[in-house]
Amino acid sequence: MGFPATIEQMVWAIGMLVVTGYAAFSGITVLATHQVFVRIQAILSMAYLGIGMSSMTLIGKNIGAEEHRLAEKTGQLAYRIAFVFSIIVVVIMIGFSKSLISVFTTDNEVLRFGSISIIMFALTQIPKAVNGVIIGNLRGAADLKWLMWSTIIGVAFLEIGLNWGIIIYIKDKLYIVFALWAVQGFDETLRLCFNFFRFKGGKWKLIDNL
Repeated sequence: MGFPATIEQMVWAIGMLVVTGYAAFSGITVLATHQVFVRIQAILSMAYLGIGMSSMTLIGKNIGAEEHRLAEKTGQLAYRIAFVFSIIVVVIMIGFSKSLISVFTTDNEVLRFGSISIIMFALTQIPKAVNGVIIGNLRGAADLKWLMWSTIIGVAFLEIGLNWGIIIYIKDKLYIVFALWAVQGFDETLRLCFNFFRFKGGKWKLIDNL
């Protein structure tokens, strides 16, 4: 069971490293702006992870007790909480965008690049938060191979493939960070849809955890 989970995390980490390389290839200002958002993302991800791990633990416990209906209700409540939390995050980030970026840098160019991209970055938090919790739900149900393959496909075709096209064709560096986070938002939204219907479909109830 640890193998697909390990591959999933390794593939995602490699994908994010490649995206950072794309940002570096585009120039120091693009890289610096992207890294500001990566740092903010890392902080927010702790909250998403906390909700997801709580849901994963309770779902695993309920499945072990053969309370599949309760496990499903737990998962639904968890991703609804994540959705509400992400909406609050989006409102705060958009409302205090300049102040938020200035915590990490005083460079005028980075602030200018960041102000262009922060709305897209903020909106990305909605699918990322909800998907992070649904991923926790599926992990609690041991649906690990599904998560592994969905991550591999998303990273290969979107995070690495589509972003490579963006780096080649977008000439104005001012919009590259915006585009990189738009791709991640699209990736998270697409995987959220697939993971949501996977969880709602209930196939995880039939998985042998042994």
